[in-house]
Amino acid sequence: MIEISEKLVLIILYGLISGIGVVGLSVAWRLLSRRRKGWPAPQPAVLIALTFLVGTALLRQVPWFDQDWWLLGIAVLLTVWLSASFASATGWLYLLLPFSMAGIITTVPDTEAPGYLFGILVPTMMFAWRFRSESSGRIGVATLAGIVAWVICYSGQGRPASIVVSIGCLGILAALPLLNVLTRITSKWVMLILHCLSIGTVLVLARTTPHMTRAILAAFAALGILICAALFVPQITKSQIRNSK
Repeated sequence: MIEISEKLVLIILYGLISGIGVVGLSVAWRLLSRRRKGWPAPQPAVLIALTFLVGTALLRQVPWFDQDWWLLGIAVLLTVWLSASFASATGWLYLLLPFSMAGIITTVPDTEAPGYLFGILVPTMMFAWRFRSESSGRIGVATLAGIVAWVICYSGQGRPASIVVSIGCLGILAALPLLNVLTRITSKWVMLILHCLSIGTVLVLARTTPHMTRAILAAFAALGILICAALFVPQITKSQIRNSK
């Protein structure tokens, strides 16, 4: 069973309040951009990242500069990869990322940072179809990718295998550049089901394992599910369309 402490619940609630503020600010920004010509479009990725930085500073429970150099190296590499993936996710980013953060909370030893980020993302998930990652620009998407990468590395440093499991919990968001090479799945329900299926696979196989080999195998198992789906789901869809004619 997953243990949810009172402290984690309070941090998630704190994140929810912050996330509601992000949504309200984004809506106000959008209204201004419609009324004033030349006003930039709302940048939800930037707002989420800034809210997380300010919120963690106010919490004073999430230090930023106590990581080992190898963790910083992993965070940089993961940021580069996720920046490309998030940029191609468009509206899917804000819908799928909260599910990934929920999975990460269940596997990392330190839950404060992912719990707070999860709380921020839940309100934005409700407005996923209004928030488009392309409106955030490359800098905004890269900033949000950096926040996610840091949360994974910082929160998992007490059990390095959980970093690999957390990357697996990113599901489609970690494999999107590869999947786009194979095919493009446009159905929102198929995308959401596959994303949750990949997260569930990782958690079932290696949720709190301390063994790196098992964590890697679990992550590759989730990736294999996504690749198989990318190869066969479009073919099934085309077959159904032909049969319906």
